[in-house]
Amino acid sequence: MMQPLNLFDETFDQDRTASYILSIQACLDGFYFAIFDTVRNTYIGLIVHPVTEQVYRNDGFVEIFTGLEKEYPWIKCEFKEVWFSFLQSSFTVAPKSFVNETSAKKIFETVHVLEDNRQLQIFNCNNGVEVSIIYDLPTVLANDWLKLQPKTNFIPAVLPLCDSSKIVENEISFNASIQNETLLFSAFDGEKLLLANSYACKNPTDITYYLLSVASALKADVKQVNLFLLGSSEFVSKQHELATAFKKYNTIATYRRAILFTYRLLRYRSEFYNLFAQPFVCE
Repeated sequence: MMQPLNLFDETFDQDRTASYILSIQACLDGFYFAIFDTVRNTYIGLIVHPVTEQVYRNDGFVEIFTGLEKEYPWIKCEFKEVWFSFLQSSFTVAPKSFVNETSAKKIFETVHVLEDNRQLQIFNCNNGVEVSIIYDLPTVLANDWLKLQPKTNFIPAVLPLCDSSKIVENEISFNASIQNETLLFSAFDGEKLLLANSYACKNPTDITYYLLSVASALKADVKQVNLFLLGSSEFVSKQHELATAFKKYNTIATYRRAILFTYRLLRYRSEFYNLFAQPFVCE
């Protein structure tokens, strides 16, 4: 369950939002927000905002976004960039050369059903991995958010884990991030992306079984797999079995680009990795 959080550095100035980047991640129970000061190359704000009704079941978000405006008046200001993802999007990956507006729906529907209330999006990775991520978004959620921030860039939530910056040459690497009972996952063989997936998890044991089963399916020796496990501190701290099985086990977030965190946010750089590791950080 999401716990409210409202952290700001004293340097935050709502009259300077034109030099800030706003990152948003919507999930079934609410929203995560992060604010990046491009002048200081520093994250200066973090908000966890639960909502009373599950987001994806709501017919409209105007009331929710109006409430956000009242609580955070700066949220409707102009930002340098705005990035938005939906944690529970269905997605698949394919080589860029295979994906265009005509083929995307057919590729997506080989593994998922595109529901009537969802729209299809394509994101072409430019971070060392030559793939396109095809994913869906709740149409009403996207449209209502655009009324608030019309210049928003929509991205797939799994994108940070499809970054090749953590790969180890000639070795298998697992990148996993847990947030709001959702595990986002990718596997690399050297620079080659083997797979990307999401998995609903209710307790730490679910994660253990899932990652060990993937290793088994890939016929990978877990003692030789590089496991990067980030996200919810409650889940990560209880992964004793994984820490024993995967000798190359890391729970500290590293970013492709050198960025800073204000002292109030520093302790959360691993827990909210998916929120912080946006495309501008991975360039």
